[in-house]
Amino acid sequence: MKLVDPALQPLVLVDERIPYQDPGHARVLLGETEKQGKDGLDLLQSALVLCGNLVDDAEKGLLDEKSTEGLILEWGNAEAIIEALRRMAYRKGKFGNLLAEGTKRMSEKIPGSEKFAIHIKGLDTPAVDPRGMMAYGGLGYAVASRGGDHLRALAALGYSLPGKAKELFGSEEAADRFSIKYAAPVVKFHEEMRAIADSLDICKYITRTALLLPEIMAKLINVLTGWGIDRAGVLRIGERIVNIERAFNVREGLTRKDDTQPERFLKEPLKSGPSAGHVVNLKPMLDDYYRLRGWDLETGYPTRGKLEELGLSDVADELKRIGRLAE
Repeated sequence: MKLVDPALQPLVLVDERIPYQDPGHARVLLGETEKQGKDGLDLLQSALVLCGNLVDDAEKGLLDEKSTEGLILEWGNAEAIIEALRRMAYRKGKFGNLLAEGTKRMSEKIPGSEKFAIHIKGLDTPAVDPRGMMAYGGLGYAVASRGGDHLRALAALGYSLPGKAKELFGSEEAADRFSIKYAAPVVKFHEEMRAIADSLDICKYITRTALLLPEIMAKLINVLTGWGIDRAGVLRIGERIVNIERAFNVREGLTRKDDTQPERFLKEPLKSGPSAGHVVNLKPMLDDYYRLRGWDLETGYPTRGKLEELGLSDVADELKRIGRLAE
C-alpha cells in the first residue's frame, strides 16, 4: 500500500493504540484515514476520538452495542474502528453524529465519560504522553492557547539542541525531559519562537534546530525586511503575540482552571517504559510560568504592567472594562 501524503500523528496513534491481529487491517485503516483527511476530517482528532477515548469508554462499560448501533468497540477490532471512522466522517446515524462532535462534547453526552476524556480546553492531546516530557507536554499542553496542542510551544530543546541548554537557560538540567524546575522558562522561550515561526509562515519543524535560536531568526527577518531587529526584538514580538492570544482567551472566559491536564495524567503514573512512575506535577510549573509571563497567579489574567510593557495598553483597557485584568 502506498500512502500519498501520510500525517505523522495519525500514523503514530493508529499504530500505537490498536494492537492489530492482521497487518492488513492497519493498511486499510491508514488508507481510510488518508481518504477522510482529503475529505476534510481532522486526522489527529479523529484518531484520538476513535483510538483513545471511544474504545476506552467501551471497555469501561460506558458504551454498549445499542449505543454504538451494533459496533463492538475493543482494542484490535479494526473492522469496527474503520466503520466508526466512516460514520464519524459522514455523521451517519446517531452514533456517527455523536462521534463527529469530538471528544469533549461526546464525553459530556456519555454518562461517566468526562472523567476519562483526554482533552485540554476541548482539544485532544497528541501522541506524546505528557508524563514523559514535563516541558514539552506537561506544561506545554496545559498552557497552549488552543488547547492540547504540541505545536504552540513544541519545546524541542531536550531532543534537538540539548547542548544549548546551559547557554539559553543557565543549566544543562533544562534539557532534562523530567525537569520541573526549568519547564517554565523552556516553555516560555519556545512559545515565543513558535509564534515568530507562525508569523513568518515557516514550518515549525524546521525551527527545532538552528532556527530555534532568536539571533538566527533575526538574521532571516532582517534579510526579508531590512528592519535591523536583534535577538531581544525577536523575543519581544513573540511575547506580544502570546499575550494577545492570552488576552483573547481571557476575554472569552478562560481562567487558570482551564490551564490543566486530564485527570489521568495528573494522578495515574505511567506503568512501564523509561517514564514509568511519572505523573505531571503541574502546579509548581504553572506557578513559575505565570510569574515569568507576568500574569496573575490566582486567575491567570494578564497584568496591566506586563501589557503596557509590551505596548498593549489598548488590550489592557479592554480587559479592565470587562473586569478581567489583573492590576
